[in-house]
Amino acid sequence: MGDIHFNRNDILQGAATARGCLKVLPLGKSKTQKIVLGSFNGVLQSFSYKKGELLTSFKTLPTGKPIDAVELGLGQGQKDKIFSTSQQTLRGVNKKGKEFFKFKTNLTERINWFKVHELQLWVCSEFTFNHYVDCKDKNFYLCNDKINEMMAIPIVGDHAHNAVLACNDQMVRVLQGSEVYYEAAVDGAVRTIYHTGSKVAGKHREVFYSTSGGLVGQIFMDAEAVKRGWKIPAEKLAAADSIEAAVDYTKDGRPDLVIGRDDGSVEVYCVNDDGATPTKVFEKSIGEAITSIGSGYVTDSTIEDIVLSTYSGKVLSLSQATADGQSMGTGEEKIASGKAARVLMKDIENLKGLVNTARGRYSQVSEDLVAVDKGTFHVNDKFCLDPHDGSYALTIESPMPIFTIAVQSDVPVELLETEANVAIMSQSPPDPENGNFCLATYRCQETSNRIEIKMRAVEGHFGTVQAFVIPRVAPKTSQICSYRIKPLCLQHRVQKVDEKRPMNELKITGQFSLAELHAWVVFCLPDIPARPPADEVSYCFESVLMGTVLTARCADLD
Repeated sequence: MGDIHFNRNDILQGAATARGCLKVLPLGKSKTQKIVLGSFNGVLQSFSYKKGELLTSFKTLPTGKPIDAVELGLGQGQKDKIFSTSQQTLRGVNKKGKEFFKFKTNLTERINWFKVHELQLWVCSEFTFNHYVDCKDKNFYLCNDKINEMMAIPIVGDHAHNAVLACNDQMVRVLQGSEVYYEAAVDGAVRTIYHTGSKVAGKHREVFYSTSGGLVGQIFMDAEAVKRGWKIPAEKLAAADSIEAAVDYTKDGRPDLVIGRDDGSVEVYCVNDDGATPTKVFEKSIGEAITSIGSGYVTDSTIEDIVLSTYSGKVLSLSQATADGQSMGTGEEKIASGKAARVLMKDIENLKGLVNTARGRYSQVSEDLVAVDKGTFHVNDKFCLDPHDGSYALTIESPMPIFTIAVQSDVPVELLETEANVAIMSQSPPDPENGNFCLATYRCQETSNRIEIKMRAVEGHFGTVQAFVIPRVAPKTSQICSYRIKPLCLQHRVQKVDEKRPMNELKITGQFSLAELHAWVVFCLPDIPARPPADEVSYCFESVLMGTVLTARCADLD
């Protein structure tokens, strides 16, 4: 199977988006499909792209409350119904934007994931799962660790749906009512799960999953057990935040696997029926975190595109259409052509004039004043241990271009050079007496809104690393991001260890509660949930430098 090629088409630049906030509506009377997008500023909009022009079906007013998730209904007659959540409230609108449903839940946490099937509603917050039927409580489950994604598919039976949770404790859990029906362990914190919609051998549901470390795998689920399939090893520390397998781009008779990663990479894999590891046939870097992936007839009525949304709010398509004048695939970085381009250029010139006028007014009223408070801006950040080289990777992304990032640490760390980092670093001498073991600034290029910093910590020392993010806007504002360096910071959490290895054992008993014991473990080791367990729990770790293993068991002996 040879490589395939796609042309990039930029469709829209909106406000910043969260994971799972882009959906492609089914085909209607038009030959192309509409896109639905929810943003951090509370705007929900639907639009299509036809002959180089962006056509808006509807667009709500900004509410200031971020849209956390967008879904299409799963039931008959619901597939073109649009549902979205903001904080604890779920809304439903039709394809014209008219609201037909609103449900304010009794939850205290923000809704991160949900599914709708006829009168059933499955909702997930950070740790909790709720099942509603006709807006009334039906089932509830409290997870041991964070829930990173959720889907609802029939597993135990052919008709009733089961909630399937992707959990941070390296487990995929299938729920039946309020109980765990069974769970499957995988090699890392589960980031994404995706049901292909197909069955294997008449009963197994094919499910793809990804981990925070970058691994992508296949499992088959039925009412009895889980069967494991292929795995795509991680080539880099980049989580796959979006997975889809709905279109056969390689024309081999089976839908291809499309992966969108948080470092901006888009990958297409050819999936084989013989169970062999999929073959990569396409890869491209978008340059910023990909939050959602879809597919459909968006820029061309004869060829299905890959549709992407990015963290900063870009919506773009990757099309296989050729540049024959009848399709949109005419350039690598093409935005539009003809009339649309002229309209855009005119709008840009008008906006430049408005910006210059506003800047002039601001300079007049604030000559002798301190800069006004513009409020905080959202930052997409990640701080995690790379088990391949034993370093910590700090990734910071902003919807707007970054001017400078200052890094300060009260614990000894060594800043490392990275190929992906194009910022200019200036490091000051350490000042341990004032709590500054590391102080450095990274001056970014004019158009950069993403930066990756690598550092190496020393096990046994603990403290805080802070990043001060200053965007390229006026007046200058800053946002602080803090990260904890644990005493046993080079321990990488794994699913299990070889218990046949010679082990030393340290047992601590006394007049303390299970919650206090769990708090000590949280203080010492990374990747431990802050919420204490209800009963006995065990955590396994492996040193990224020495290869030694550590098992921590917490139990209430009473």
